[in-house]
Order: sequence, then C-alpha cells, then structure tokens
Amino acid sequence: MASAGLTTDLSARRKKMMFDSFNSIVDRMVAYEAGEMNEEETVEFFQELLDRRMINSLQGTYQRIAALLLELGHIEQRENK
Repeated sequence: MASAGLTTDLSARRKKMMFDSFNSIVDRMVAYEAGEMNEEETVEFFQELLDRRMINSLQGTYQRIAALLLELGHIEQRENK
C-alpha cells in the first residue's frame, strides 16, 4: 500500500504546484493592472501568458496588448512550450 500513499502525495504536490502557479499569475495580473510592473516585467508576463495559452481566455485588453507586443516583436509565438 506504500504506492497508494506515494500516488496521493504526488497528486497533492501537483495540485499545490498548479495552485501556486495560478496564484502567481493572478498576483502578476493584479500588479500589471495596478501599474506596478516595469516594461521588462510586463513583456515577460505577457510572454508567459502567451506560452501558457491563456491570452484568449482573458479580457480583450490583454489580447490587444499581446497582439501589439507580438507585432512589435517584444514577445513571440512559440511552439509547444
């Protein structure tokens, strides 16, 4: 039965990682919307949103900024990151 405990531990760790990752994104969304990010942080944030395929599920302003950053070459569409 040790393997059942191991599976449960792995599942719990995966859930925690997903939750921490989600919280990180939300925290950065709040910082972005509050104007607390510098240019480099903003570009990195939008690149991550694009890499995670989250842009299309966010409100239109995020999609428009991402499109502009793509057009200007500040972020890039990557293959299966």
